[in-house]
Amino acid sequence: MQASWGESNGRFHIKDDWSGDGLSQNDEISHFVTAYGLTKAFSRIWGWTGVSPRQARTLAAVETGSLLTLVETLDAFNPRQGLGVSDLVFDFAGIGVGLLALRHPGRWDIKFSAKNNLFRAQKTLFAQDARESDYYVFWATYRLPLGWAERQPLSVGLGHSVRRGADGISPVRELYLGLGTTVPDVVRSVAPGAARYFELLEVYYFNVRVRATVR
Repeated sequence: MQASWGESNGRFHIKDDWSGDGLSQNDEISHFVTAYGLTKAFSRIWGWTGVSPRQARTLAAVETGSLLTLVETLDAFNPRQGLGVSDLVFDFAGIGVGLLALRHPGRWDIKFSAKNNLFRAQKTLFAQDARESDYYVFWATYRLPLGWAERQPLSVGLGHSVRRGADGISPVRELYLGLGTTVPDVVRSVAPGAARYFELLEVYYFNVRVRATVR
């Protein structure tokens, strides 16, 4: 954890994470999306073990909440980070919405994408600074009821991200409108019975998009 997240060798402190981190709430949104995705993924993994759907959801919520609380605890002692109160709020909001999606699945979903190459080299899996955070777009998507009815794979998405301004420091908020799909949606359109084997990949949104800058 510390190799990925940074050393926790300082004093406990709380950071100004809502507006003081130079990310224009993109970090809070990333916490929401991460918690949402982990809750759904852990629930499906527990489901593969044979437990009931209700037990799988409960275990997934506890596991996700414990993991993300541990991350914030490490951040609280990290001189470069700090405990993020709004981060924790968005973590548990994401868990709640993830549980809702598991109990009442529909056409809507929450996803992320990279602005360019998903496999671009980074120091760690998670963004460690503003520029690495800028690399991701976070999406609310809705699968369109077209043609093939339940089997068509296309979703429309509303996305949020941030980039650095002309000074290389100031955040510039970006909003996106996209059209895309996911691996399990594509598989479902041609082989519905096989789609469940790819469900863990549903969090990544392959898309074409247009961007608007919010000053």
